[in-house]
Amino acid sequence: MFVDYRRPGRSGAGNIILLILLLAGMTSCATVPSVEAPEEFAVYDRTDAFVAVSPEGVRLRVRYEENDPEQDLVFWREALEIHLDRSGYAKLADDTFETPDGEGFWVEWVAPVGQDDWIYLTAIAVHEGQIAIAESAGPFQLYKKYREAIFDSLRSVTRVR
Repeated sequence: MFVDYRRPGRSGAGNIILLILLLAGMTSCATVPSVEAPEEFAVYDRTDAFVAVSPEGVRLRVRYEENDPEQDLVFWREALEIHLDRSGYAKLADDTFETPDGEGFWVEWVAPVGQDDWIYLTAIAVHEGQIAIAESAGPFQLYKKYREAIFDSLRSVTRVR
């Protein structure tokens, strides 16, 4: 289901401020999250993020960033959607999800890559002064094959204590 969240009358300056705050809050990685890997995905040993890839190349990346300046989930959702909408992505679906550390939201976007349509998943959860940011992408049919396993992984995201 495609839902258009753009609001008429939003000033260009307001959108620029939202984007600047979004980017400013994502300048340094704070914590590598604990995530259950999707079934069939290989996990890469990284020090800055959780990264897992399917045999066909569908990728899932999860990282934490400082929530600075501190904003709530509503702010981050609006900033993300404005930025990706203006970057040419078309929203396909969205919803909320629960992690052991709290609530998050996800949005699936569709974009052409060469001759194929790709799905790009973005998800954010605010956890005690940090933001868990998850991204997954792949060609439509391959992404669809792993979609439920990816969502299971999203629901497992926690901060390493």
